[in-house]
Amino acid sequence: MNYRFGGKEKLLSFGGYPALGLAAARDKRTAAKALLREGRDPIGNSLDSSASDPNTFLKVAERWHENRKSALDAAHADRVWSRLQRDVFPEIGERLISEITAPDVLDMVRKIEAHGALDISRRAKQGVGQVFQFAIACGDFTQIPSFAHVVRQDSPVIALQKSSAVEGVII
Repeated sequence: MNYRFGGKEKLLSFGGYPALGLAAARDKRTAAKALLREGRDPIGNSLDSSASDPNTFLKVAERWHENRKSALDAAHADRVWSRLQRDVFPEIGERLISEITAPDVLDMVRKIEAHGALDISRRAKQGVGQVFQFAIACGDFTQIPSFAHVVRQDSPVIALQKSSAVEGVII
């Protein structure tokens, strides 16, 4: 099923013909159209109840956090988890980790940057990358999307310029 959501054209597939009958495909299409009318993305809401799937981003992130929080300071572990809850999970938490692409992460990072929180966007991207690395190590995922250049580089911090008056002065 082709549809547009968020200004982007998307394709939603329900399965192949022999495995999925015509009546079931029509039911799934009707459910997808209902989600679109509610203003929700059918792919993001995963019509086949992927929320119970152990490979949603949220479930993998929970396992990742449990695995590493004993090695971290409790306050830091809480900050990392609350950042994921606030900025990352609303965007990609319920999606299957195998369906998340670099443009999805870029959209999430840009929304955080729009609030002027460049450092938070960098940390959120870093946390997402660590969750993907954990998923690969556990065998839940095979290929990490490239997030190398999704964070804006123009920080509001201005580097000090060399001044000709200061050159040659020993401090």
